[in-house]
This record gives sequence, structure tokens and C-alpha cells, in this order.
Amino acid sequence: MALALSTHTFSTVDVPVTVCKKLDASIRRFWWNPKKEKGNNLLALKSWRSLCQAKEAGGLGFRESKVFNQALLAKLTWWVASGREILCIKALRSKYKVDVDWLGRDPCKNTSPLSKAIEKLHEVVLKGACFIVGDGASIDMWKDPWVPWLEGFTPTPRDPNIPKTPMKVSNLIDPVNRKWKFDVLKSLVDPCSLSAILQFGLNWGLHPDSLPIDSSLDLLNLVINPPLCPGIDLNPKTLKAQTSIQIALTLENIWSVRNQRVHNNTKVNHLSIVKNLEGRILEHFHIIDPSILVDSFSISPLCWSTSPSNVVKLNTDAALKDGKATLAVVAKDDTGTIINCWAKHYPTSDPCTAESAMLLWALKLVRDNHFYAVVVESDAKVCMEALTVDSSTTSWKIHSLVANINFLALEFSSCVFCWVRRDANGVAHALAKFASSQPTYFSCTSSNLSLSLREAWLGDLLALPS
Repeated sequence: MALALSTHTFSTVDVPVTVCKKLDASIRRFWWNPKKEKGNNLLALKSWRSLCQAKEAGGLGFRESKVFNQALLAKLTWWVASGREILCIKALRSKYKVDVDWLGRDPCKNTSPLSKAIEKLHEVVLKGACFIVGDGASIDMWKDPWVPWLEGFTPTPRDPNIPKTPMKVSNLIDPVNRKWKFDVLKSLVDPCSLSAILQFGLNWGLHPDSLPIDSSLDLLNLVINPPLCPGIDLNPKTLKAQTSIQIALTLENIWSVRNQRVHNNTKVNHLSIVKNLEGRILEHFHIIDPSILVDSFSISPLCWSTSPSNVVKLNTDAALKDGKATLAVVAKDDTGTIINCWAKHYPTSDPCTAESAMLLWALKLVRDNHFYAVVVESDAKVCMEALTVDSSTTSWKIHSLVANINFLALEFSSCVFCWVRRDANGVAHALAKFASSQPTYFSCTSSNLSLSLREAWLGDLLALPS
């Protein structure tokens, strides 16, 4: 109750630091000495900052008053900047003349305490505020934040000596086919910025708010008679079939994830779910039209392949011998070079438990080595389906391990799970077999591989396209 009393005031006033410290002190005294015994000698087993950590991080979820005050004011600032459709926000925007460049504008003088409190949080909001591109007609490519994958959300010029002449993002888009003007971009920005900008999808799409769905029949009609993308050079019948498949599989995936979250309170790994959905859609497209190439990360390849740029690929396997399992993890960079190999024994004779424990250990290893963009491959189909398709039917033996894997995966900026055939998992398989005869924990790099591991690794490299 003490933490909730100040919520309204903290939402509208920049509370002085001194007042916030006194509030925190009162809450601390009540928590550590609720009987109000005489004297100030208290036994505090944990610091106040530790108690203010989230419960998942080992704290009790208490709130530091000043941080809470700034969070509420930042929320109000964002509502004003983004034009939230609320009467009080409309009044504030009208009173303080909020327009497109409001966040970057100098604070007004002689304004109300509320206005000063909001404008004080401009810098906080700017750290994460980014324009939605749309047609790009109102966005200055050099001044406004619009590329979410870049530092500061603005591109870097190819030649730093050339002045940044004002230019709208709309000038970089071909209005006819809705694609980037690649040659123009290449001449203006550096390679890193070019790569980030090209990640934007400018193709046609459906906005959920524009779909007239009032009943289950409307939903069924959306799948059977879907709206088609204009300007596509494709047979109308094939285009309709592909669009129907894409909408149907997407709706099925949304419903499955919703059920996992609502009924099982499952942690959701969005990147893995989207990647798996892409694979299923492409597999169906390939059945309709075999000429459509399926991405190597969407379906299982016949041989090992490299990861995307700046992404670490983990190949994992487990071997069972004499009533115990050997877990093996191989980390490679985007050129196929082995970064490290790890192996250890694990007390289980159950294959699914061993494979699940191996995946959890693999994520812990790369997290401790500060790799935060990873692709995890394994030939354990049961475990991979539990992670990428539906965990509601997971065996009770590995349910807790799968939940821990999904929770740990949220710490990564990118974490994708893929099932592969044994032929594409050769080095991890060789490592598990080799380490099963080793007495303890085993680790090596590309410079001190055993003969069997080196042969498997060279086999992967030779299979790569030249």
C-alpha cells in the first residue's frame, strides 16, 4: 500500500530527489523493522537495491521512488509524443503545440510544472523513440530517428566530409514498385547503414485494423478469398493459393502461441516462432511450385551451412554410454571457423532429457562467452519441435528444461532453434562420441582438435558452396 499511495502524484509531478529518498527510507524501515523497536540497529540481509530487483532476478519487486517517478513521466511523455487518442493527451498536445519535432525541440520557458516534468524526459524517450517509415515523406533521413538497428537510429554517411543535406526518406523509395533505390542508398550511406536499411520490408501487407472481421465466417472468408497483393507478376490462381496458405498458417500460429501463453503461462520466444512459421510457409509454397527455393534455415539441409553475418551457430548432440550421457556443443562463426568445442557428462540415460539438457547448457555457454546472436541446431527432433512448434504436448520429463530454455533464450538479441539431419550435425556428433570416452569436462578450439573432429570439420567446410 505504501508503494501505491504516490502513484498519481508520481505520474504528473517531477518529485524532488530528497522527497523520494525519504519515501524509500520509510518503506525500508517498515520492511526491516515492522514492530518499530527502539534503536536503529537493524539486520538487513540484503541491500535495498537488491530488494528492488524483479522477482525473476532474485529481488522482491520493490520500486525505487525516483526511478518509478521517471518511468511514469516517461510514459506520459511518450503518450504526448506519439499522439495517444486520449482526451487529456489531446489537450496537452494542443496546449503545448506538440508537432513532429517536439522531442528534439528545446524546452519552453515559463510553462507549468507538468510541462517541465514532461519535457525533462525528452532525452529518455529519444533513446528508444523511432519513426515508422510509411511513405517517408515527413522523415529527414539524416536528422530523424528511423532505422531501429543503428546506434542513434540514424544512418552514417558514406563520406563523413560531405555535409548532411536535408533529404526525405521518400526520395529513397521507388514510388512505382515500392522498393529502395539501391544505387542512391549505396552512394549516400556506409555499408553498415545500407545493410540495416535494406532490412526494412517495403512490400505490400495487411494491417489487422483494416480487416473487416466480425465473426468466424469473416475469418474463414479471409482465408478462402484473401486480398491479393497488386503488381505481382504471378499466376492469379497460384498467388491466391500462396496468400491463403500464408494467412491460414499465420492464424494457426497465433492461436497456438495464445493458448500456450494463456493456459500454460509459457515464455514465448518470438524470433524462433517467426522463423519456424517462415519455414512452414515456404515448405507449402514449394509443394505448390517446386521452383520456389526454400531457405536453408527453414527446412533441414543435407549438409552443414554457415550462419548469417555476425551470428554464431551452435551445433549440439548427445551420446549415451554406460548409463550416462555426454553433452557436446560446437560453436562456429559465420565463416565456418570453430570458435570452441565443449563437452561434459550428464547423469541421465534418457535421450530426450540429455538432448534438452544439452540445449540449455549450450545457451548458458554462449551467454557466458558474450555471444548474443545465435542459431542453435540439433538433430533431436522432439526437443526442437517442443521449442519451435508447440510445447503444450511436451513430455513431462523435459517440460521444465524446455521452459528454462525458452526463458534463457529471451536474454539473446537473436536466438533461433533449427532441427537438422545427422549429416548436417557431423562435428557435434563426432565430439559427443569422442568425449564419451574422456573422464571429465572437455574443451578445445580449432587449433587442438582431435583427428576425428578435424575430419568432420573439414568435411563441413568442403561441403560449403564456393
